[in-house]
Amino acid sequence: MILEEARPLAREAGERGDDGTDDLLVGAVVRKKEVQAWLIAQHLTAPEMRG
Repeated sequence: MILEEARPLAREAGERGDDGTDDLLVGAVVRKKEVQAWLIAQHLTAPEMRG
């Protein structure tokens, strides 16, 4: 849910020329949450979890 909201907000900020807000959203929110989602997905699909 956070990523669904942060991406459009960052895009809108970038289109308006608000580079600081865009950088903040992308750097502090989007990338961090994407890494967290990836780590959870890797954990849930690990071989020891399947068998």
